[in-house]
Amino acid sequence: MFKKAIQNSTDEIVEKVTAAIDAKVTAKEMDEAVDKIADKVSEKVAAKVTDEVIKKVTDQVTKQVSDQIANQVLELLSKAAKNPGDTLINKLGKRLP
Repeated sequence: MFKKAIQNSTDEIVEKVTAAIDAKVTAKEMDEAVDKIADKVSEKVAAKVTDEVIKKVTDQVTKQVSDQIANQVLELLSKAAKNPGDTLINKLGKRLP
C-alpha cells in the first residue's frame, strides 16, 4: 500500500511536470507565433504607410506643377491678348523648359 501511494504521488508529479513543460512549450510557441504575426502586420502597415506617403507627395507635386503650368499658360494668354503680334506657340516655347 505504501508503494502504491509513492507510485501514485510519483505519477502525479510526473504528470504535473509534463503538463507544465507542455504549457511552457505551448506558451513559447504562441509567443513566437504572435511575434511573427506582429512582424508581418508591422511590415504591411509600414509598406502601406510608405505607399500612402509616396502617393500623397506625388499628388501634391503633380498638383503644384499643374498649377504652375496653368498659371504660365494664363499669363501667356493674357500677354498674347495684349500683344497679338507674338504667337502663343512662340511664347510657350520660350517660357517652358
